[in-house]
Amino acid sequence: MIKIGVLAALTFTLLSINFPKQLTPEEKHFTYSQVIIKEPKLVVNAPLWGMYVPLSGQIISSSSDTTGMASLTKLFTALAALSDSSRPNQLTVPDQLPSSAPLIGFVPKSKIAFTDVLQASLIPSGNDAATVLGTIDFSLARELPKRLGLTKTEIIEPTGLDPHNISSVQDMLLMGAIIIRNPLLRGIVSQKTFTYEDRVYPSTNRLLGEGFSGIKTGYLPETGAHLLGLTRSNPEVITLVMGTASQDDRFDQSSSFIRQLRAQEIILD
Repeated sequence: MIKIGVLAALTFTLLSINFPKQLTPEEKHFTYSQVIIKEPKLVVNAPLWGMYVPLSGQIISSSSDTTGMASLTKLFTALAALSDSSRPNQLTVPDQLPSSAPLIGFVPKSKIAFTDVLQASLIPSGNDAATVLGTIDFSLARELPKRLGLTKTEIIEPTGLDPHNISSVQDMLLMGAIIIRNPLLRGIVSQKTFTYEDRVYPSTNRLLGEGFSGIKTGYLPETGAHLLGLTRSNPEVITLVMGTASQDDRFDQSSSFIRQLRAQEIILD
């Protein structure tokens, strides 16, 4: 088990929707309280797993190995799209869209409100929606891990369908912390449904409201199933399981994660 104190591990805060292309010294680090929670004793039946406590900056993880992110990639795509201050309010759907589900059914050459595309990508995890977001200068997404100091993350394409989009447990936990510090993104990843043209699309994260208030799922046959979650607790904890054999397993192991933390009184309702 790897234990890392990361009181200054993140390379910038994200307190507004946009962030500058050049970071000021004040923006390069989060500031944490010095409250350190007691170390939990955990049994998690997933190839890769970890937890991160934003209050203290503590990380506990099973490994420093990398794996394909699958749809967790969409968090980077969304954050990069938000960083582009020149993005239009409406995005044009490209001619070439993925055929792999989940899909929203966006029509090529149609124009979709940016906020709808953002929600469609993160809530029901629409691969066509992430492709549309990727039309907003995708070079920003490719550069984003380096700018964030996430040294074991590489972004190839916007959806996560390519298994060469890779990251480590530690990098993904820190990315989760960045996402929840952005009010817009935190609100989106907590939503149970997304409605578009009178159709309701459920979140892929079925644990929302069942101990979790976010963040994102991922799955590819090549990588297994992932769940990056934010606990509804005091203190908040970001949990991650990666590479479970089935999509149900990621939810079962994440629920077990919370039960163990509660039983050890590390988190409280």
